[in-house]
Amino acid sequence: MSLRTKVSYGPDDKPKFELIAKNTSKAACKADFGPKSAVLTVTEAGGEDDDPIWSSKDCPAAADPLFLAVPAGATVIHAVDWNRTLSAPRCATPPAGKAEPGTYLLEAKAPGIPVQRASFVLAKD
Repeated sequence: MSLRTKVSYGPDDKPKFELIAKNTSKAACKADFGPKSAVLTVTEAGGEDDDPIWSSKDCPAAADPLFLAVPAGATVIHAVDWNRTLSAPRCATPPAGKAEPGTYLLEAKAPGIPVQRASFVLAKD
């Protein structure tokens, strides 16, 4: 699995994160892109703490597994849009507001796969 996002987003853009599963085998397989299996987190770069400001596992609308078929020799892309709102673990009330302009680190974690990282900028007006 790999991770992809644009380098920079304008003030009115909704960041889009892409999880990419590539099947290099000769047999079809399936990949779980559910929010609790393929976990995406966004953290402020250079922030005072390493706590994520948003995570796909924080109170997702649909927490069920999301299995997608990956045919032999094929690639499947699962896109996640982020509306810049903050989140909190276990459905707690998140801090008010949205992510401020700045540089952010995006991480994708999935069982049995090395952590994937990317960075992006939320530009000012």
